[in-house]
Amino acid sequence: MKLSKKILPVIALTVLLASCSKNTNSESVQFTKKMGLGYNWGNTMDSWGTGQLETGWGAPVTTKEMFEDLKNRGIDTIRLPVAWSFRMNDNNQIYQPLADRVNEIVDMAINSGMYVILNIHWDGGWINDKNYGFTKKYSQCMKKYTDIWTQICERYKDYDEHLVFESLNEEGAFDNVWNKYGPNNQEKKEAAFGLLNTINQTFVDLVRASGGNNKNRYLLIAGYATDIDLTCQSEYKMPQDPKKRCMISVHYYTPSTFAILTEDASWGKNQRTWGTEADISALHENMNKMKVNFQDKGYGVIIGEYGCPVVNKEPESVRKYLTEVATAAYDLGFCPVLWGAATDIYNRRELCFDDSAIGDMYLALSKKAR
Repeated sequence: MKLSKKILPVIALTVLLASCSKNTNSESVQFTKKMGLGYNWGNTMDSWGTGQLETGWGAPVTTKEMFEDLKNRGIDTIRLPVAWSFRMNDNNQIYQPLADRVNEIVDMAINSGMYVILNIHWDGGWINDKNYGFTKKYSQCMKKYTDIWTQICERYKDYDEHLVFESLNEEGAFDNVWNKYGPNNQEKKEAAFGLLNTINQTFVDLVRASGGNNKNRYLLIAGYATDIDLTCQSEYKMPQDPKKRCMISVHYYTPSTFAILTEDASWGKNQRTWGTEADISALHENMNKMKVNFQDKGYGVIIGEYGCPVVNKEPESVRKYLTEVATAAYDLGFCPVLWGAATDIYNRRELCFDDSAIGDMYLALSKKAR
């Protein structure tokens, strides 16, 4: 039957809408929604260079009561940053007391009814070190990277979907190859992005081939520098995954003069307040970029870190920033994971949020239908 020119566009639109609906309802997107609101267990197992396992950067010893309290406050996911190089031997064998303690913390969180995201964090910066990292000693670094993940995969291969593996932290950026503030060199840009794409694909292939529940495990893939603008560029490619269970990770510290600085620096002046119409508009614009470029294509979106200092900031602006970022991400079906260092925002020693209004916000948001 010959279709009229009027009918053909309608059919095309129907197919497009059905495709978008299918992608939005993918396993990856739906799983991300189940992860709810998250909290980073920062400056703990990622403390590096102090000679101490988890208290070197000021964190108290982790207890199950901490996770149970956070769970009761509406937090369903813990992101556990880890510096796996701590006392690693020359054969890339992970220090056994470190591995055991990480395992204990993972179990505490999961047994409290939470999801856990386990990653390779900054770890001394070896991944993108300009003198040592992947751009200088590719084979050596790739072997270290795969050796670490091989050991992690073996240890956790029987864990269910409450454990998520994350390929990298923010270190998937190679400024000595291409720098967004430098000359516009497309060849170098493709080389820098291509290196991260290769690392991420290696990660997925390794996990899928490692046996047990890892063949179906949900995997969190690091964006380029975990930067929204860079991750949404065409040079960045999500890895091929036969299980289609990959999610994308970006971080949100925008504007950096508010979300990072506590005093004036050479590159910017400390911004004490936040919350203008322009501020909120920029936030929603950034979140929508992730929706269009990833969620609409079937990838769950996790804001792996966001937050701001409380020092030299107007308290009401801090509340507004955390509330608006968490809400904007949550309402889209993303999982926003608040950055919490050893002593910031949530008081692990007292089992409470330092600012009760922030704690109330997370509890209320967690009960919101989406």
